[in-house]
Amino acid sequence: MKKDRHQGCQLSVIIPTYNRKELVPQTIDSALQFAANVPSAIEMIVVDDASTDGSYELLQDLYQKELFSEVIRLIRSEKNMGVTGAKNLGAANAKGEWLLFMDSDDLLIPDTAREFLRAIKTHNAFPFILFRCVELRTGKVIGPVFKEPYDLTLRGFLNNGTPGECLPVVKASVFAQNPYRADLRGCEGLTYAEIIKKFGPCKVETLVARRYRTENEDRLSARKNLMNRSCHIAEYHCAVLRNHFSKLCFSTMIETLLKLSYFKVHCLLKRRLNQ
Repeated sequence: MKKDRHQGCQLSVIIPTYNRKELVPQTIDSALQFAANVPSAIEMIVVDDASTDGSYELLQDLYQKELFSEVIRLIRSEKNMGVTGAKNLGAANAKGEWLLFMDSDDLLIPDTAREFLRAIKTHNAFPFILFRCVELRTGKVIGPVFKEPYDLTLRGFLNNGTPGECLPVVKASVFAQNPYRADLRGCEGLTYAEIIKKFGPCKVETLVARRYRTENEDRLSARKNLMNRSCHIAEYHCAVLRNHFSKLCFSTMIETLLKLSYFKVHCLLKRRLNQ
């Protein structure tokens, strides 16, 4: 019987991708370099979310060696599920104790790998860990800089958010009980809030482990995509109010209600135009 080289590994790097054949190889290469610094501790899973631009075929060609040796596992979805559905599919096939969810246009910082795994071991009692990011073009840390890791409670997460864009690493046993909501096709923060509610605070690390790309217009956070996803975002804000009302301060409550109203109006207009 063939031995599973990834069974019991420490970390699964999960990269969902859709129609990003120009960018995703850079992301995969950075993850390969990251994993090479800690052999046998990391597996890589790439989930092609029914791309129509030839991404799947390109990855099969570029990474023949890595696919054959199972350094990379490439999974293809038969239908487009959205980023959260693709992440859930990757997690369902993962063997690692921890799950690192990586956007397919960003880069891991290879020389942080050993310190990264030490941080995971140090913070093993937490349900998930948030690592810091730098802006890819400028190299500047995104958000405020602090000297020591800190605990982020549910009240803090809901009212203050994270310190800029962060890289999430979730304990696999926790994620199995609390996967992302695939129907929202994003809005991962809702799952993080539920995890903190059930399992306690997460840890925010000082280690910078990802280079984050901000300029491309196909990001979910781009204004055009926010409007296209208005119905999903309205449901996200509704769920925050429904599930975490008692933890919201007054200003956050008002802000959430205003956002809910704004995206709900756009959602209704979009549905009317599509009739």
